[in-house]
Amino acid sequence: MRAGDLYSMNGSGILAMLHGRMFSVFAALSLCSLASPTFAQSDQEPLHGFNEFCRRHPSECRPAGPSVRQVAVTAQRMSELQQINLTVNRSVEEMSDREQWGKEDVWSLPTTGRGDCEDYALLKRKLLIERGWPSAALLLTAALTPQGEWHLVLTAVTDKGDYVLDSRTDTLRTMSQTGYTYLSRQSRANPRAWVSVTTGEQTREPVADFPVRRLSSRASDISDH
Repeated sequence: MRAGDLYSMNGSGILAMLHGRMFSVFAALSLCSLASPTFAQSDQEPLHGFNEFCRRHPSECRPAGPSVRQVAVTAQRMSELQQINLTVNRSVEEMSDREQWGKEDVWSLPTTGRGDCEDYALLKRKLLIERGWPSAALLLTAALTPQGEWHLVLTAVTDKGDYVLDSRTDTLRTMSQTGYTYLSRQSRANPRAWVSVTTGEQTREPVADFPVRRLSSRASDISDH
């Protein structure tokens, strides 16, 4: 099967392909291209891998569903979050971009059965959108762990709080329960734009440190609602 065929599959098809493998995830060995020494030492360095991912797969970076500020939590919605977080975590083998692709900062759906933190988050986002979740409530979020490692998770914005779908744990937690320091995340209005979690400033990409870079005048028409 060609790589293009894999990317044209829906999220359920990707999971079906991975289910025969059912890799285990070990949090102590968690790897993520955001945690690379090269990235961490770069002051306010944008993650070019995100824009490259959107260039290769524009359908994954377009708004989907209604523009909402949050999703009302129901038993079914919570079950979907828990199920998808668990299933993706146990179906994908954790592997750094350097090991898999020979370079850092490659954002990809884990169609090879392997990936790092952003790849887990991208697949979880895809699966939830296929189940009817609006993209405005599913935000890729850049963070710093208590150990000082750069990390990326998916946050589901609900009326009961923002729940974190994390490759490091099968347990759903709210943002305040993780112990992470949150830096920036996707705009609700435009999945290609990112905003500072603390200041609301906008940037084209997630960044390693604050203050986030302001949008250039050419991109000044992007706004977050």
